[in-house]
Amino acid sequence: MKNEIGGLTGIYPDKYILLNFDGFRKLVDAIGGVEYTVPVDMKYSDPAQNLYIDLKQGRQVLDGEKAEMLMRFRKNDDGSGYVDGDIGRLKVQKNFYKEVIRKLMSFDSIMNVGG
Repeated sequence: MKNEIGGLTGIYPDKYILLNFDGFRKLVDAIGGVEYTVPVDMKYSDPAQNLYIDLKQGRQVLDGEKAEMLMRFRKNDDGSGYVDGDIGRLKVQKNFYKEVIRKLMSFDSIMNVGG
């Protein structure tokens, strides 16, 4: 992770934080959401996990709740989803994290977090 962040930003962190889903949602909301292109329509429900995903394909600003949906998505209720399965999921997660880091490094985000 340290090398990935360093490769993106030129800054190699010596500390890290762990976030649960609630913390992840709050972080994304604190930076004003993240603009991202959702690669496929995502429609999934699992009442046993209280997991409901409903995102449309395309460029949009994802708030914390929608960002969590994006990151947790594996497949649609009908079995469709990423063409390359979990490899596609990992690519999306990696690219979304890159956008979160970019947003965190922006001046506007630095001024808004904690305020």
